[in-house]
Amino acid sequence: MIEGIGARPRVVVDASLALKWVLEERHSVEAQNLLDLWVQTQVIVTAPTLLVFEAANVLYQRVRRGQLSVEAAGEALSALAATHLTLIGGDELDLSDQAIKLAEAHRLPATYDAIYMGLAIRSECPLWTADERLWNQVHQKAPWVRWIGEVGVDPPTR
Repeated sequence: MIEGIGARPRVVVDASLALKWVLEERHSVEAQNLLDLWVQTQVIVTAPTLLVFEAANVLYQRVRRGQLSVEAAGEALSALAATHLTLIGGDELDLSDQAIKLAEAHRLPATYDAIYMGLAIRSECPLWTADERLWNQVHQKAPWVRWIGEVGVDPPTR
């Protein structure tokens, strides 16, 4: 249980989903609608602190490709900080150890996605992603990993 959250429902989101709240791209409307629903129904939206670093890297890669200016990337980070996102940190070593095991079990190419998965397991809640590749890789064994493309199929929390 996350301290201070109590019995309120919660979700974990990854950077691929959170960035859709601040960038216009495929599934951005669905992601914003989902966030609005979570806010209206008082769902606590959480992520590991890793999300900030992943988001910064994605934004920087878009700067490098000429898709965003440095200023627009900074504005996107500021907008992300203004969302109803609670960052969870402090147990990175334990979470990383769990991520190695999850990455191996699901044959993931890296541990980054598994860190989000581990936080969702610890928080006893679903992980929401916009990463269709991740979802395709894990959803058979981990049905609590949800993909933004399936919005409307089931309720947003379990």
